[in-house]
Amino acid sequence: MKQFYTFLGVLLFTATTFAQVGINTQTPDASAALDITSTTAGILIPRMTQSQRDAVSSPATGLMVYQTDNTPGFYYYGGSSWSAVASSALGFSDYIFEPNNQSIGYVYTGGQISTHTMSLNYSKKGYMKLSFSVYQGYNSGSGKIDVYDPNNNLIESIDISYGLVSASGVNETLRYWGGFMIEPDWSSLTLQIYHTGGSQGASVYLKSKEVVLFE
Repeated sequence: MKQFYTFLGVLLFTATTFAQVGINTQTPDASAALDITSTTAGILIPRMTQSQRDAVSSPATGLMVYQTDNTPGFYYYGGSSWSAVASSALGFSDYIFEPNNQSIGYVYTGGQISTHTMSLNYSKKGYMKLSFSVYQGYNSGSGKIDVYDPNNNLIESIDISYGLVSASGVNETLRYWGGFMIEPDWSSLTLQIYHTGGSQGASVYLKSKEVVLFE
């Protein structure tokens, strides 16, 4: 009988351990897989250099380390790249606005894709917002502006349309916007412009670029 109760106790303890794990507490919070209680010490996660961090094989999304060189701090893996954990109270460090009026391509009606490369030089993770305008002639049409990261991943797709609204037959339509996250190791973006409908082509201009950089 004593052996039976001993065996039963082991089973119950094992079940409790798999539910939640408590360190320095007998009652771990039900919402936590691991609950560490202390008023005199903290938790120490793995510390490594940037090269050691980058050498981690197949890192899981959400994996966190403390980087000891090249802008030391906590870094997490977001699924495609490593990013620093924001440290400022506001959550961002810089705001950059660049007005522009640059021709970046044409919406061709024959199936041709117009390509524009945009250089980047940001040392931090951030959010970028681009605005575009379209100049066209006598007939209406529509197209798309697809934005690709340096690894050729599609990160934004912007629908554009245009039509005759002025007596002269030349019109700058309302602006179009697109926004997306950028990574500090990106050196450029690729914009592909192409036709999706209508009989008229159009010129596409980059009107402004806004960037918010995070800590």
